[in-house]
Amino acid sequence: MGEPTSFGKGRYAVVRRLGEGGMAVVYLATDKRRNIPVAIKVPLPGLLVHGKVIERFSQEAETHGRVIHPNVAVMLGTGIDLSADGTRVPFMVIEYVGGMTVDAIIRDPSQGGFGPMPPEVAGRILLVALGALRVMHGNGVLHRDIKPANVMVGWNTVGWKASRWDEGAVKLMDFGIARHTEATDRKTGTKVVMGTEGYIAPEQFRNTKSVDHRADLY
Repeated sequence: MGEPTSFGKGRYAVVRRLGEGGMAVVYLATDKRRNIPVAIKVPLPGLLVHGKVIERFSQEAETHGRVIHPNVAVMLGTGIDLSADGTRVPFMVIEYVGGMTVDAIIRDPSQGGFGPMPPEVAGRILLVALGALRVMHGNGVLHRDIKPANVMVGWNTVGWKASRWDEGAVKLMDFGIARHTEATDRKTGTKVVMGTEGYIAPEQFRNTKSVDHRADLY
C-alpha cells in the first residue's frame, strides 16, 4: 500500500509524512477548504484489521477532543475514508504545530539539535506544560505519556535565542494513551503496561488503569 495523497474525500491534500509511532503515522496536509496546514493522524495500515486498535483510536479522538487549552494541540475533527480494497481508514485532523519537540531540541548539534537546554528555558517550558496539565487534570483527562518527544516548542523559541518568550509556542501533543477518568478503559488489559520506559511513573508499570494525575506530574 503506497502513501496516501489525500484524506476526507480530497479535502486534506497530503504534503509529506511527519512521523510514525508504534500505532499510527502522522502526515502534514493542507486543508483545501480553509487553506491552512493540518496534521493528519491515521492508524498504521497493518493495524486497520484489528478492531481493538480502531476502538482505541476512536477513544483517543474522543479524549483529545475534550481538551481545550492554548498549550495543547487542538483536535479539529475526525473522519473515515475507504481504501482501494474497501478497508475503513479512520483519521484525525489535528492542529499543525510548527517547531521542534523538546526531545529534538536537546539532541547533540551533530544530530540536528541544540544540545543541553539552559535551566531558565527548561523552566519556562515546564511551567507552561504544567499549566496545561492543571487544566486537563481539572477536567478529568490524564495524558499518561508525558515526555520530551510529546512537547512541541514553536520556532521563535527553539534554540533559546529568541528575542522574547512566547508561551503560546509550547504545545502538548499525542493523546494516544490518554484517558478520561470517567471512562471504563475497556481497551486496556489490567496487566498491560502503556507508556514510554524511562518516563512513566513506577505505579504505571503495575497497573496502567489505576494511575491518576500524579503519573503525569512524575
